[in-house]
Amino acid sequence: MTRDLCPYCLRPPEEGAGPTRDHVFVRALGGRTQVWCCRDCNSTVGHDIEGPLQKPGELLNLVAQVRGVGRAIPGTLSAADEPITYDLATTELRFAKPVAVEQDGDQRTYELRGSPKQVRRILRDQGLDSETADRLIAGARHNDMADQWITTTVAHNLALAHRLVAKVAIGAGELAFGEAFTGGRLGACLRDVLWARATITEQRDPALLVKYDRVFANSMPGISFPRLAPGPGESQVVFVPLKGRTIVIVHIAGVILGAGLVLDAALPAWVELPVLVRDRQGGADIHDLAVCLLDGVVGS
Repeated sequence: MTRDLCPYCLRPPEEGAGPTRDHVFVRALGGRTQVWCCRDCNSTVGHDIEGPLQKPGELLNLVAQVRGVGRAIPGTLSAADEPITYDLATTELRFAKPVAVEQDGDQRTYELRGSPKQVRRILRDQGLDSETADRLIAGARHNDMADQWITTTVAHNLALAHRLVAKVAIGAGELAFGEAFTGGRLGACLRDVLWARATITEQRDPALLVKYDRVFANSMPGISFPRLAPGPGESQVVFVPLKGRTIVIVHIAGVILGAGLVLDAALPAWVELPVLVRDRQGGADIHDLAVCLLDGVVGS
């Protein structure tokens, strides 16, 4: 890892508001591995790519919610065709319009809908102290919504996802291959995708990682290879050489970003088998399967 050039724009960091550390795998989703880059690129990627992909209703926000972070999921409740949000982390249900009023002659009935936390907040806003609010909640008629369904729509912007794949792959590639990657043809292709100067025209089924795992396990049972298919919640990049081209497959917190992107550029000449870069505390785990094979043969 070097501070000489930003891997995302190839400028000296001083030309981009100075050097800073960037989380290769999205920090909000548990990413820990870091590389040096310029502040301008770090800020732009966060604002234009990572931020929009984590808005409520987006796939990565749902992933964050499953991890106990992120923002409440928007949707509708089956018993009431009106907007609600549901927080998986706190199990709190919130109505967009939590106060309903019914008028029957001179009698007016107020219905407060939502979680106890939301109702207390409404009563507090009306000037009631906590003790009075708790007494009213305890004496109110409660409707159990445990048997209701929440309907939500999850979006995934593939154009932004491909840009995020490119960003993650650039950072991981610098860690795995150094300047031969960052300043080479493959690094340039990924930067074109990152900054929307090029689009992806070919993709591969990410299930090929499972096929690789099976091939290595069955054909070389005495040699221990790292598993390429990610486990639950794992963030990683796999670079797969493909006859002068490269397949890049990125998982964030166990979720595939798009499919395997095929780039019209080769990995460094010495790379003949897939290379895995997996996020870990204190830095990435980097596994070149060709080296694993050689070590296994020599050690056997």
